[in-house]
Amino acid sequence: MPIGSGITKDQVEAVLDTIRPALALDGGNVRLVEIDGNDIQLQLLGACSTCSSGPMTLRHGIEAELRRRLPSLGRIGSVPVATKHSTLP
Repeated sequence: MPIGSGITKDQVEAVLDTIRPALALDGGNVRLVEIDGNDIQLQLLGACSTCSSGPMTLRHGIEAELRRRLPSLGRIGSVPVATKHSTLP
């Protein structure tokens, strides 16, 4: 990959830092999991990870702002939070 290509962690984190206060108002957060060239993986955390509006928040809020501020951004994927399942004896 040529030098200067791809999205950097600092670029993504700078945008996410502008979004996090709004997520925190509802008990949520977002984490950058991985960068691969111009593609990124995000994970919704806290209340956002279990909220039925989480997918809408990701696509129409977080993704929209990332694409507005980072036009060369490629795919944005989401990584689910691992959940603990209880088992009955």
